[in-house]
Amino acid sequence: MISRSFESLRLNKKRMRLDKLTLKAQEAFQEAQTEAERRHHSTVDAEHLASALLGQEGGVARPLLGKIGASTDTLASEIDAELTQMAQVSGAGSYGSTMSSRLQRLMNDAFTAASKLGDEYVSSEHLLLALAGDNGAAGRAFKAQGVTTKLLEKAIEELRA
Repeated sequence: MISRSFESLRLNKKRMRLDKLTLKAQEAFQEAQTEAERRHHSTVDAEHLASALLGQEGGVARPLLGKIGASTDTLASEIDAELTQMAQVSGAGSYGSTMSSRLQRLMNDAFTAASKLGDEYVSSEHLLLALAGDNGAAGRAFKAQGVTTKLLEKAIEELRA
C-alpha cells in the first residue's frame, strides 16, 4: 500500500517512523510526496501535506475544518496557488525525496499534539493542528480562514465525544 519511495522519504538522514502514523496519515504523506514529484519540487513541504489532507477521500480534514467555519474550497485554492509558485527543478532528479526542514518541524509538532491528546499514533487531526500552528504559507492560509489550534482542539474534542 505504501510506496517504496514514501518509505525512503528522508527526515534528517533518518527514516520516518511509519509505525507511529495512522493509515490515513501515511496516505496523506504518500500523496504529498506524489504531489511534490508531479510538480517537480525538490522537497516535500507543508503545503504538499495540506493539499493532500484537503484532497483525501474519507479523511477528516474537510469535515473538521468545515465544522469550525473554514471554507475548505478556498483553503484548497490558496494552498494550490502556493504550490504553483514554488520553484521547480528540472533534470533527472529525485523529486520529492526529502522533507523540508519546515515539514520536519511540523512533524515534530504533530507528534507533540498526539502526545498532548494522549494518542499513541499521529493522525490527520494532529497534522492539521500542526499545520494550523505553521508560520509558513500553509499556516497563513489556515489563519486566513479562521483556523486556529484552539478551535481545532475544541472541534477534535467534540468529534471524539
